[in-house]
Amino acid sequence: MGGQVPPGMGNTGMGSTGMGNPAMSAPKMGEVTQISNQAHLAKIIKDHPAVVVDFWSPRCGPCMRFKPVFEGAARANQNKNIVFCAVETDSVRDCA
Repeated sequence: MGGQVPPGMGNTGMGSTGMGNPAMSAPKMGEVTQISNQAHLAKIIKDHPAVVVDFWSPRCGPCMRFKPVFEGAARANQNKNIVFCAVETDSVRDCA
């Protein structure tokens, strides 16, 4: 089931190191962090006081229309210590 992230769905350094596992990147303020698995989401929730999570599917029309709004909210709140994350429910089923 295509685990591809649509263009612009927030690429927040999934290849970065910083948490020991490249797939578990640390969130960057002002960007949407793509969640790779349940442990990744649990760590972000544990480490940050405010986390907003968007559960989405590339097959969901309303999800795709909401994507730019969610990304805009992440940018608008980059200085407020709020972490914005997205879970692509087709490929990250342990969180869905």
